Amino acid sequence: KDVDLRNFTRRALFVDEPGIETIQEIAELKQKAISTWIKLARYYQAHIHSITGDGLMILIGGTQPEDADDWTVGARAFLIALRILESTDILNEELRQNLIDKGQETFANSSNNLLDIKVGVEFSNNTLMNPQGVIVNSNGMKKAVGEVKATSFEIDFSAKLLSYYNDIKEEKIEGSPKYGRLLILGEKYIELMDFKEEVPICFYTNYEKQMFGQKQTRKVYYLDCKSYKDEIITIEDIAALCNVYDASEMAKTASIHIARQEKVQHG
Repeated sequence: KDVDLRNFTRRALFVDEPGIETIQEIAELKQKAISTWIKLARYYQAHIHSITGDGLMILIGGTQPEDADDWTVGARAFLIALRILESTDILNEELRQNLIDKGQETFANSSNNLLDIKVGVEFSNNTLMNPQGVIVNSNGMKKAVGEVKATSFEIDFSAKLLSYYNDIKEEKIEGSPKYGRLLILGEKYIELMDFKEEVPICFYTNYEKQMFGQKQTRKVYYLDCKSYKDEIITIEDIAALCNVYDASEMAKTASIHIARQEKVQHG
């Protein structure tokens, strides 16, 4: 899962002129967003894989009991995504109030000056966790010393999904406000979850690449989460949206672990 804060980088460009926000205020805003997402990810027992600029990558899965079932892992990703999208409203309420306190009501009431959050979700059952960094000799063996990074097509593709955000938002999302609603989904995640027909998952486009004389294609989907936000939703509720056995013992086990916060896997 990739998460990115939109309308943020350009704020720093206007620190000096017109000088409405200070660089310290912008830094604090970014820190509040990132820390909020980290807390949400840890609550649902996900891993913070990396923090890059004004975004982060979250991985879900492992060897814990709640990770044994792939569908349950996907359901937790859906829950995290909804909560992250909801944080858009919380951040914007604070940002809007700060602008009003500075006498900038006009800017406070324009969505162009507020924040948005881009979230992309994809699934991989073949992700390699491998060390990357400087090669050193250790007991006669060469090994990389540095970060342990996740490698798979889907890991990179989840970040590519975010590039479709602006076009989907402008072309497909109706009503107001438009921020904090759009979830972009990869083909493998859609296959994993098997959402029912009544769930308004929409196809947007094909992502295509060619190499070694072959062409590979992955479908890009989106979901307007407006009706799901600000609702109390459990893994069992998500099961009701999908073609799965909603009394799944794995789902029950996972929800119990989450509710009791028995294990928190830190990134």
